[in-house]
Amino acid sequence: MLNMKKIITILCLFTLVFSTLLYTSANSETKSYNGYTAEDLKSNSESLYTSLSSFTEEEIEQYIKSADTITSQAVQSWADVKDEIGEFVAFGDFAVEESENVITTKLLIDYTQKDITLTVVFDENLTVLSILMEKENSLIEKMSKAGLNTLMGMGTVFAILIFITFLISLFKYIRIWEERGKSKNENLKIEVEKTQPAVKEEVLNEEVDDLELVAVIAAAIASATNTSVDGFVVRSIKRRDKK
Repeated sequence: MLNMKKIITILCLFTLVFSTLLYTSANSETKSYNGYTAEDLKSNSESLYTSLSSFTEEEIEQYIKSADTITSQAVQSWADVKDEIGEFVAFGDFAVEESENVITTKLLIDYTQKDITLTVVFDENLTVLSILMEKENSLIEKMSKAGLNTLMGMGTVFAILIFITFLISLFKYIRIWEERGKSKNENLKIEVEKTQPAVKEEVLNEEVDDLELVAVIAAAIASATNTSVDGFVVRSIKRRDKK
């Protein structure tokens, strides 16, 4: 069974946020967040961390399954990092960011193996919207990630340049294809021009042959009928198939 004192503490932290704080005073030169100072917010984050880090495995499992969404998210994020960070050393830097009616606090927590950051997001009335614990990457990890991103970016740029170069190299083949097409069109035009006079000549020869044939036929008919060629007209000539 869960410890009742821890249950009451975590519920107060999540629902009332700062109702358990012992002080809320701030002088006129200190920025106020709905009546609370940055120091108040820092104390709240430290208390929240203390509550989360004190949970047993049984309590963590129970909260993940039965608590509300915000609580479940917070406990789950702690469960994800707690076995990889080593031993607690001290609380580190604290920062408050405010934008568009949202207040975000970040508390750095130093550990022997890997530091973590506790992030709490509030609305303008300081109602908790989310709680999250994340591992902080070391300088080497950050540099490795940045180097990897740089290599990926450069690789993408070089790949695009190579592709563009390949496309440009195809332009010479396009010019060759165009020249071949023009050459074929010119050759076809020359062949057509060469064949046209021969066709005209054949037609002209056929017309001359027909006229001569008409004259011969007309003369034969006139001779057989003892008439003049002016008395009849040859309208058509049908050639007989040699077959």
